[in-house]
Amino acid sequence: MRNRFIVGLTLSLLALLSLALAACGGGGATTATAPQAAKAAEPDFTNAGKGADKLFVAVDEIKKAYDAKQDFVIVDARPQTDFAAGHIKGAINAPYFEVEKYLSKLPKDKWIITYCACPHAEAEQAARTLLKNGYTKVKVIDEGFFGWSDKGWPVEKS
Repeated sequence: MRNRFIVGLTLSLLALLSLALAACGGGGATTATAPQAAKAAEPDFTNAGKGADKLFVAVDEIKKAYDAKQDFVIVDARPQTDFAAGHIKGAINAPYFEVEKYLSKLPKDKWIITYCACPHAEAEQAARTLLKNGYTKVKVIDEGFFGWSDKGWPVEKS
C-alpha cells in the first residue's frame, strides 16, 4: 500500500515537472532589490546583452553586479510554485502571466532583471510587458535560473 502511494506521488510530481517545463518551451511579489547589504552604485547593463534588441544578458554579467551588491531588482517570472521550490537569492516573484499586477511595486528607475527556467520564454514575456508599460531598464538572464543554480550560486527556497 505504501509503495503504491510513493509511486503515485512520484508520478504526480513528474507530471507537474513536465507541465512546468512544457510551459517554458521544453527547456531544461513584493519589491526587493538584489543583495540588500551596503548598496553600491547601480549597474549599467545598457550595452550588455545580445539579440536584436540586446535584451538578453549573460548570467556572468548579472553575477558580477550581484557580487558587487549593486542596486537592481531580480524578478523571477515563473509561477509561484516554481519560485517557492527555489529561486535566486533576493529575487522577487512576479509571474509572467500577471506582471501587470506588480507594475506599481516595481521601480522604473532601477534595472529590472527577469529570469525563468526556459531559459527565457517566460522571462522575455515578463520583460516585454515591462517595456510596453514604460520601463526602460529591463534585461533577461539569457541562461535562466538553471544557468545560475548550476554554477552553485546563491539560491533559496520560500
